[in-house]
Amino acid sequence: MGEQISNFELSVENPETIALWLQIQAGCTCFCNLLIGCPLALGLAHYEKYGGDPQKRLLNNQLISYMILCGLSTITISCALLSGRVFFGPLGPHLAGFFMLQREFFGTVAPLTLSQVLTFKCLVLFNWSLMSRINENFIAHFICSANFLIGGIATSLTWSLEIYLDSEAYAMLSGTDIILSSTR
Repeated sequence: MGEQISNFELSVENPETIALWLQIQAGCTCFCNLLIGCPLALGLAHYEKYGGDPQKRLLNNQLISYMILCGLSTITISCALLSGRVFFGPLGPHLAGFFMLQREFFGTVAPLTLSQVLTFKCLVLFNWSLMSRINENFIAHFICSANFLIGGIATSLTWSLEIYLDSEAYAMLSGTDIILSSTR
């Protein structure tokens, strides 16, 4: 009939047990991610930005810490919304749209920041005399602000063109059918 897992009979005849088992797994995963993953990421970001080593205050480490903090906020929001979807059912179009937009924002900011970290590492290797004279705190804050501006522009374009409406993730979260946009 079915496979025996932890004294639960998992079979096609008992879909309530499967749904309960998936809810328990999703709840434990989100709880562990928020309880263990978030403090570890905060500790890593703090170490990257304010580590005891004076070289930990370099531009690359500050950009990496900004990227970690941006990812941490995205993970926190995503875990809360996904666990709400698992436990309470479809989120509705507004919360699902918010989930898709914050995912778009981080998907724009993280690779942009990572490419800038690699660019500055190359600049330090090939032009050390110029890079040793810059104010790294100012440059790090400027780059972070520019990345957030570019991420906000990309997210506002996604929102205004409603590109996220035809994704499977939006349809799953909101409980609606996939809407094919006329822009594609």
